[in-house]
Amino acid sequence: SLYDSLDNDLAAVEAYVASLPSDSLAGTLFGAELLVASGNRGQALLGPQTMGVVELSLDRLQEIGVDGVTVQIADPLLAPEFPDSEAYLAFYQQVAEEVHRRGLLLVVETGPAFPDPQYSNVRYDWSTLSTLEYFDLRREQLNRIARLVGPDFLSIGNEPDTERILTGQKFGLEAYLAYVREVIRDLHDLEGVRLGAGTGSWDDPDYMEAFIRESGLDFVDIHLYPLTNGSIDYFQRAAEWAAMAQGQGKQVVIGETWLYKVRPEELQQGIGYQEALQRDVFSFWQPLDARFLL
Repeated sequence: SLYDSLDNDLAAVEAYVASLPSDSLAGTLFGAELLVASGNRGQALLGPQTMGVVELSLDRLQEIGVDGVTVQIADPLLAPEFPDSEAYLAFYQQVAEEVHRRGLLLVVETGPAFPDPQYSNVRYDWSTLSTLEYFDLRREQLNRIARLVGPDFLSIGNEPDTERILTGQKFGLEAYLAYVREVIRDLHDLEGVRLGAGTGSWDDPDYMEAFIRESGLDFVDIHLYPLTNGSIDYFQRAAEWAAMAQGQGKQVVIGETWLYKVRPEELQQGIGYQEALQRDVFSFWQPLDARFLL
């Protein structure tokens, strides 16, 4: 029944895509997440075999035609007071070198590591920080990433609502915009690194609309998972955001996306991401996943 529900949702998306101009893919670059380099892996990144797997992954992704990769550099790995921060910095510098050596683009996303042990072994007590100290830590890491790692695209923030959930920090739109603007000022002298920010398509749209209007940002970063919750068409919302951003002269990055294996009713009932993501392991989803990505 879930397969049939997703099949119907995808059919609606495909009908919308079929109505677009034939040249709508012009200028689109395709990428993939370099999961082996995700900051949520923590100490595993510093293992002796990890860089070899990074290189192998990049080679295979390049062979299938990707134009770039996304890497999640999780806070607080690069904070000077965090254990092994210099080793993590050296790791990501080498990752950037390997990406660029292959002529690929590097997109770096940032944000707090997941506290859930199913997803991350990075531990940090965010409750010891005030909201101002939290944003100062984020700014410090972004400065180090921009100046010492050198991505092509650097996402200042991706899902403010998720940041609040993961850290327990309490901030609103204005405080987050103030943080974004401070980062832009911090990095105003830096060339070659495009700055952006974004949200999930399911999040408060006020954030994305503010990022689209923010003149100091070069791109917006959209995360797209559920297609619909039964009342809101998240795919259509993402498409509208993309058109708005392009109308303001901004580039659009889909920093994360995958077919979220849930029914609209389950979203309305508050299904947890842990339960939803457990469903991804089954191979019978493959035809739907392929349709979603196309």
